[in-house]
Amino acid sequence: MKTEAERLKAVHEKAEGIRHQMQKRAIAALSVVSFCVLAGIVSILNRFGGLHESLQNGGFTGSSLLDSGAGGYVLVGVVSFAIAVVVTVLCIRYRRR
Repeated sequence: MKTEAERLKAVHEKAEGIRHQMQKRAIAALSVVSFCVLAGIVSILNRFGGLHESLQNGGFTGSSLLDSGAGGYVLVGVVSFAIAVVVTVLCIRYRRR
């Protein structure tokens, strides 16, 4: 027959195991989401590609984003930032729960 301390220790170990499994699932889910976002960014860059062709002169420096083909890169940057903010907020809320 187990004592109260042994039962309490077993309950704490079981709770820690469940917590560990939940964290592993959350990490796996975030990994899948990150991969999907990366795939989306790569597909957007492929669709709006062509900036590298106009920059091959080597004479451009900071003004290269003023080129007409840079719109896709700016779009990808803004969308990536917005997605990163949303994922960060969701992770913080999940962590507080």
